[in-house]
Amino acid sequence: MRPPAVFDPCEDIPDEAVEAVGVDPATKYMSIAGNKNLYDKHVRWRSECAWNGTHMRIFIVSADSSIDEVAEFVFVENVREISINGRAALHYNLESCGPRVCAEVAFQTGNRSVWVNLNLSSLGDLTLQADELVVDYAALLEPYLPAE
Repeated sequence: MRPPAVFDPCEDIPDEAVEAVGVDPATKYMSIAGNKNLYDKHVRWRSECAWNGTHMRIFIVSADSSIDEVAEFVFVENVREISINGRAALHYNLESCGPRVCAEVAFQTGNRSVWVNLNLSSLGDLTLQADELVVDYAALLEPYLPAE
C-alpha cells in the first residue's frame, strides 16, 4: 500500500527500497538544504530525506509544489515529460550542477509533488550520467512513493 500524498520520505520509504538503488539505509538524514539549523527537521511545506552510497547521494523531497510549478522553478532546465512504471513524471536537470552530476524526476501526488534527485560525486565513475540513472532509480523507488 502506498503512503499518503503528504508523507515523510525518511519514515515512509523502507530500507529495502533505498538499498535497491545502491545507497545505505544507515546513512539516512533529513534536510540536505545545507542549513545546519534545519538538520533533523522538516519545514511545514517540505519534507526531505537523503541517503549516501559509494560516490552518490539520493534525496527525496515531498513538497507543496505541483509538478507544473516545479517545471517553472528558475533552477530547473531541460524539462521533459516521461512515463515511469506507467505513471506521468517530469524529468529535468538542475542549472547548478549539470546532467552528469545531478538530475531529478518529479511525480504529482495529489496537489503536492515528490522529487527523486540523484547526485553523483566526481570521485566516482565519470562515464555515469545522473540524467540517465535518475530515471532508473526513480522507477525502482516509484512503488514506494505516494500515488497521484
